[in-house]
Amino acid sequence: MPDTTLPLPSDDTLERSALERGAVVAALVLVIAVNWLANALPLGGLQTGQVSALYESYFTPAGFTFGIWAVIYTGLLLYAIYQALPGRFDAARLRPIGWLFVLNCLLNSAWLFAWHYQSGNSTAVTPVVVPK
Repeated sequence: MPDTTLPLPSDDTLERSALERGAVVAALVLVIAVNWLANALPLGGLQTGQVSALYESYFTPAGFTFGIWAVIYTGLLLYAIYQALPGRFDAARLRPIGWLFVLNCLLNSAWLFAWHYQSGNSTAVTPVVVPK
């Protein structure tokens, strides 16, 4: 009976690059910094909630509901740390995520600038192209 097993790629093609792993961590640091600066400076002279208040909305959640972002960013931080651990360099399930995560963080940061500087068209387009 003939051998039908497929050859496995060499180890160096399975391992995610140090550049990718570092870019994931750097992108997360960037998006957290931009989020913080958006309110600390604030970007465009208005805090995020103040910009939101400029636009009429039929439904605006109560302020405490935005506390979910603490949970979300905690999860993102845990992911960034986990994927950078030495034992995770070749984790197959992490391979497709890294560069999309970096792109997501860059677009998230760009959206914050667009939102705070009230670039209406940019804030409408950016969420559409953010990879999920």
